[in-house]
Amino acid sequence: MRASRGWFVSKTEAWLLTLLGALAVAVTFKPPIPQAFGSAQPMRSLERLREPFRTRARAMLARLDAQGVPYFVHETDRNEARARMLTMRGTGIVKSQHRLGLAMDVLPARGSWPNASDPFWAALDEAALAEGLQHGVRHRGTVDLPHVQLLEPSRDGEVWAAYESGRLDALLATV
Repeated sequence: MRASRGWFVSKTEAWLLTLLGALAVAVTFKPPIPQAFGSAQPMRSLERLREPFRTRARAMLARLDAQGVPYFVHETDRNEARARMLTMRGTGIVKSQHRLGLAMDVLPARGSWPNASDPFWAALDEAALAEGLQHGVRHRGTVDLPHVQLLEPSRDGEVWAAYESGRLDALLATV
């Protein structure tokens, strides 16, 4: 095989280069998330949240508004595709309260991610706690500062068991 610059490549070298090229593609290829699970894009509508979390979340956001704290809702409920994608990235869990419409992520309405000592997180924490919500849930060894959810993480197993048995609404009626 003759290359365009006048040097020669043996059949073995050509095969090896082809193999290395295929490996490079295989290593960088990220398979698409099966569409059977739905879109991996974040959902932001408060309407998709379950009661009583939706009412409490609105009240929490109203507290931020009253304090003049600019924010935006980054994500509310989460479908299986997104949960799996975030889990593969190491930034989420498959059995999150997001999947049940019982959690949301709230970020400051400015272009940068503030550090943990930023006053935004204290304002979000105060507003969440005032409405009986959990803020800054710890998972995988770090605190998820934008995260707000209805029930404490220690109840995740109970919540998912209730969901899988069709008793989630009954559980939420007691909250």
